Amino acid sequence: MRRWRTRLAMVVMAAALILGLPAMNVAYGASRPDPPASRLGRMLAHLYGLGLDTVSGVEALRGVDVRARDDGWAVGGACVNRGCTRERTLIERWNRRRWSRVSSPDVTALQTLTSVSAVSGRDAWAVGSYLTRNDDAIRTLIVHWNGTRWLRVPSPDPSASATSGLNGLASVTAISGRDAWAAGVVAQGSTVLRPLLLHWNGTRWSAVPSPRKTGNSQIGSVSAASAGDIWAVGTYGDAGSHALVEHWDGTTWRIVAAPARPRGQVQLTAVIALSARRAWAVGAVCPDRCLSANPPSHGVIWRWNGRRWAPAAPPRAGAASALSAVAAASATNAWAVGEYCTRACALEGLPVKAARLMFLHWNGTRWSRVAGPSLGRDPHLVEGVSALSRRSAWAVGQICIRNCTLASSPVTRPLMMRWNGQRWRSG
Repeated sequence: MRRWRTRLAMVVMAAALILGLPAMNVAYGASRPDPPASRLGRMLAHLYGLGLDTVSGVEALRGVDVRARDDGWAVGGACVNRGCTRERTLIERWNRRRWSRVSSPDVTALQTLTSVSAVSGRDAWAVGSYLTRNDDAIRTLIVHWNGTRWLRVPSPDPSASATSGLNGLASVTAISGRDAWAAGVVAQGSTVLRPLLLHWNGTRWSAVPSPRKTGNSQIGSVSAASAGDIWAVGTYGDAGSHALVEHWDGTTWRIVAAPARPRGQVQLTAVIALSARRAWAVGAVCPDRCLSANPPSHGVIWRWNGRRWAPAAPPRAGAASALSAVAAASATNAWAVGEYCTRACALEGLPVKAARLMFLHWNGTRWSRVAGPSLGRDPHLVEGVSALSRRSAWAVGQICIRNCTLASSPVTRPLMMRWNGQRWRSG
């Protein structure tokens, strides 16, 4: 068991910005020199019990998609035993009155879901990854809702072998019953990370070539405005130093230039595409490679105007901040969510007491801060957001209820927050 945990720890650490973006090695005044760069990297290390023998119950939601007033989905993972040597997928459904858990398929003893996207009440996709305990490999996990139940669908694992392989999915966007995309990362060789793009054609999932960048690179979020207009964002370079932006025009993926000379290094964690002339991307800007020993980072928002990406002007919050998710219901109604620190703190994938939730709203003219829900003193973390209308939006994440540090085996529960047109409320 200990050797297996150690080998998985090496895989997760090498993956850095993979799988469960929002993922960011954001500088929050931390003194630790080099923690895992991705939220899910840290979350996997936590949930899977790497070096931890006394983890209690841990549950977290990482993705949400509410497409109608009476139909929505939220996905994540949940430990099922002490020590978290087993983790199951977690799926909850909204029926206009309440959220309820829905049975979902598990492949092995350890798996998690990171993103969900629905076409209709009878057609939805969720993606994530699972660990093959016998061969110490991480592989893609895709499940489909057919209107009655969730079923696992075969998915490509380009680097899979009998004894190794790293293939993880962070995001999914569904366009129609015959068109969907999933994105993440694949490890080629022992150290090189490349973007992983998978396409659903109505019959099967297949890998689609992605443009190459120098060094390691990965995609953390994908969003479609139409079948011929899809955006994917992530990072590339040393420690995820630079923003990676790719676009699908219906035929090929190509790299799109980032804004010229950004002040600091930008890591993008999420994207939402509305039309050919409008898309938003969010993340954080760091003085140098977003390493934890650097000065504080701040949330960043980019806007696509049909010709180029340009920085927007999000309001600053606290001593440091980072945005983890973005959603839009229309050109005049968008939400970006994340965390900020009123003083020095280190967000390394788990809720911390010094962090606060950050909600930003776009009204068609500017971004402004909106007060979050009252959650008491329990540390919390937001990881996904979905916007339905001016009076309805949802955000999900996790709230820590006991032992709220990695070293003391935290106990977390799913966190759901709802915008009713006037304020955010939990539950």
